[in-house]
Amino acid sequence: MHRTGASILAHAALAVAMVAASTLSLGVHHDQLGAVVWIPTGVAVAGVWILGLRSAWVVLVSVFLQRTLWGYSATSATLAAVGSTLEALLAGALLRRFGVRGEFAALREVLVLLGIAAVTPLPSLAMSYVARSTFDPGWDGWWRMNVLGVLTVVPAALVWLRPGRSGHALGRLVPCLCTGAATAGLVTLVMLGVTPGTPAVLLLTMVLPIALWSALRYGTHGSITTATIGAVAITSFAGHGIGPFTSLPSAEQHVTVQILLVTLLSVPLVFGALIAEREATTTQWHESEAMRRAMVNALPDLMYKLRADGTFIDAMAPTGTETPVPATQLLG
Repeated sequence: MHRTGASILAHAALAVAMVAASTLSLGVHHDQLGAVVWIPTGVAVAGVWILGLRSAWVVLVSVFLQRTLWGYSATSATLAAVGSTLEALLAGALLRRFGVRGEFAALREVLVLLGIAAVTPLPSLAMSYVARSTFDPGWDGWWRMNVLGVLTVVPAALVWLRPGRSGHALGRLVPCLCTGAATAGLVTLVMLGVTPGTPAVLLLTMVLPIALWSALRYGTHGSITTATIGAVAITSFAGHGIGPFTSLPSAEQHVTVQILLVTLLSVPLVFGALIAEREATTTQWHESEAMRRAMVNALPDLMYKLRADGTFIDAMAPTGTETPVPATQLLG
């Protein structure tokens, strides 16, 4: 009974998140720029991965009801709902097929996510083609918008909400959020206080060193959280026509913001994974060395390690025993 209640609450939370994400994504834009990131795609993929593929019906119903409330025809609302559902099912199935656990502590897992993000929008593009009998003229912007939705939401959702996450990871939540808040504050200063232009756009890349520092300090949780909050802050201002992007030609604004966001979201993911792999390798080496030393100390014999040419490179003796000649005199 308890498990059923928790499942109902989880599915209800997914439905609310889908509706809120759709409203937010449509609300964060102005006439020239349009929506930059389609957050509902990321929410749907993360929800289906966490709750299971059977939860895709929540995506179907949520998208259909909201599109209907927006005044879409029944046919358009149905095609949009089917496209969004197929996106979530495709991405969720691929994430499970390739063994993505949501830790993003290995480069392979990050590369798999980037590949899945690239193919996730295909079902929606196909439904758009069915509705119009031709591809939308802005299909490339639509594709990038959905890819960014996956990269914005999925890593953060999986690393913090995935089943079986450790309590140690939750202990990093407050400092990670504080670092993210500081990043959002710096983005706000640039977006509001710096004269629009290319130099100001380049200043926004300061999110990268902060995210990389956060990766060194707090691991993948830090890099992902910082990058996500920074990207959301940039999206919020740019979508409302505020900030350095307004100095660019209108035809370039949309793609420039999206390329910057892809960079700010993917580079910390890769860097965090590389740091996690290095730390894991170092830990394994220390554990292996400790085991070797323990085994040597348990043996009653003196042991020497030599190169092929006879050069001494190590001398080991059980605890309480000394080598006939001090090791410092033997080595080399």
